[in-house]
Amino acid sequence: MLTQIRHIQKGVLIVVCIVIVIAFAFLYSDYDAGSAGPGGNTAFVAYGKSYRNKEARVLQNSYSVAQRLFMFEFVGSLFGERRQDNDKTDYVINLVVLREEAKKLGIQPSSEEVRKAIPNLPVFKIQKWAGEEYIRNNITGPMGFTDADLYQLVKDYLSWQQIRELLASGIEPTPEEIDQIYIRNFQRISGSVIAFSKEEEEKKLKITDKDIETYYNENKDSMELLSDEMRRGSYVHFKLAELKADATNEQKAEHKEKVIAFKKMVAAVYEEMVADGADFKKVVAKHKLKPVETGEVSLANIPKEIEEKPNVLRALFQATTEQALSAPVMQQDGSYYVIHLDELKAPALQPLKGASQAIKEILKVRKGDEQLQATAAKAQSTINEALVAGKSFDEAAKLAGVKPVKLMAFSNADPPKKIDNARLIVGTAAAMNIKELSGIVKTPTGAMLVYVDKKVIYESKEEERRKEMIRGQLSYGDSKTLYDAWFQEKREAAHPKRTGPIAQPQS
Repeated sequence: MLTQIRHIQKGVLIVVCIVIVIAFAFLYSDYDAGSAGPGGNTAFVAYGKSYRNKEARVLQNSYSVAQRLFMFEFVGSLFGERRQDNDKTDYVINLVVLREEAKKLGIQPSSEEVRKAIPNLPVFKIQKWAGEEYIRNNITGPMGFTDADLYQLVKDYLSWQQIRELLASGIEPTPEEIDQIYIRNFQRISGSVIAFSKEEEEKKLKITDKDIETYYNENKDSMELLSDEMRRGSYVHFKLAELKADATNEQKAEHKEKVIAFKKMVAAVYEEMVADGADFKKVVAKHKLKPVETGEVSLANIPKEIEEKPNVLRALFQATTEQALSAPVMQQDGSYYVIHLDELKAPALQPLKGASQAIKEILKVRKGDEQLQATAAKAQSTINEALVAGKSFDEAAKLAGVKPVKLMAFSNADPPKKIDNARLIVGTAAAMNIKELSGIVKTPTGAMLVYVDKKVIYESKEEERRKEMIRGQLSYGDSKTLYDAWFQEKREAAHPKRTGPIAQPQS
């Protein structure tokens, strides 16, 4: 019997050791048994595979390194260009999708391609003095990023670039598209502009008492004729004497005790104020506090002493008749305000006399717009009729009684100088034919009419270079649009599921 036990003892001990090792490995790992979906230590699922938090943390580390290597477009593409949060889970999921789809397309940059790409990373173009040793000592090393990790990041970066190039390879901007943009940007346009001032038109208006009364009677339900909401309040200011700058340690210690006592006092008084049936004024009088009355206050009429304290002002306007007392409002100096709403007057229809000035301003704006439109339309009609009759533009403008301003030759790349609405003039003129008058164009100060006299494209030594830049811009825009649409489709096909932000290791 003993002989048989000795014979199997070694084998039993080996099995027991294996079981113990497996148990400890399972206990202290991030392993998640649920490979079909999120759960346990799983950060996310993609392509039916669960990725543990530990794996996800390794992948997300490349985000910060890529940022510091100035690979902003790459990072933005995977993270989201307009994201304001700091949750990198989507970045990691998108990185997994990128790797998987690159593999399916047979895009696997070689070691030689990666090696050649490293010196051409954006960081070396911006910080030309930096070298690979600098990157290793100041960026990758301190972040726990090994050379192998950098190799993988650059491989991902090249894969991303090559996929974009592949998708855009069949799309080339046509010469017509390039010429059209080149002409729009660099053709020299000569012409004139006629400006109409809304302010000048308003000065011509005559608004009668009858106009004001008619508007008042027809718009009594309008918010415009209501008075402002009026509030009357009072407040008390709790303030502790400040500690002198040259205070001794003993005085500082005493002041700390006073601050604690001061806060307790404010809390105790406030508790009395909010007690059932409490009267604000009686509690204030009991504690010999000095209340300050605000008088009638509206958003259009705010006392200076309150206007300078926005949190006090906010408390006054947040108060209601049901909850008239504010909580203590702390100031930067450690003092407190408690505000009480004494009276609230809801907006009401103003009498005609009180509303007349407001109505006058409303009518001035409304009739001013109508007058401006009518003046510009009349000038436009007169000029167009004269041009059709064979008159020159200057003669036509004279017949219309307007004074055009001559515009020196300009272009989209070189807009008119020292004139209002220059960009608006360029945009309007670019879409017009020569010897044509525009429609009425609204401006911040009124309206304008633009007349195009000539459009000329001058020969330039820069033409080919400029067209090549336009080609590049068009190609970039096309490749980005195609890539974004393609990637969105591939991501959806990966059926990603996430449990939330990637869990960080417990310290």
